[in-house]
Amino acid sequence: MSAQWTPGPWQVAEDGSIGTVETVSGTTIAQAMQVKPLPHDMTQVERRANARLIAAAPDLLAALIEARDELRREPEMWEFISHI
Repeated sequence: MSAQWTPGPWQVAEDGSIGTVETVSGTTIAQAMQVKPLPHDMTQVERRANARLIAAAPDLLAALIEARDELRREPEMWEFISHI
């Protein structure tokens, strides 16, 4: 089975909504919102921060793949890391 996802880049919508993550063409990917009670209501700052983290996912995945590929070039390091 291969993973499937919407290709990046993703961005936080600038349409006045708080917490919407979309592609650069405007397709909504996610909505950062509070879905269950928390000890406090999620603030707009928290929703926007969560949306920025979600929007960074394609870049974070690319960085992890690059790091993995670099580690694989070093057999001793790859062996060490693969057991963590």
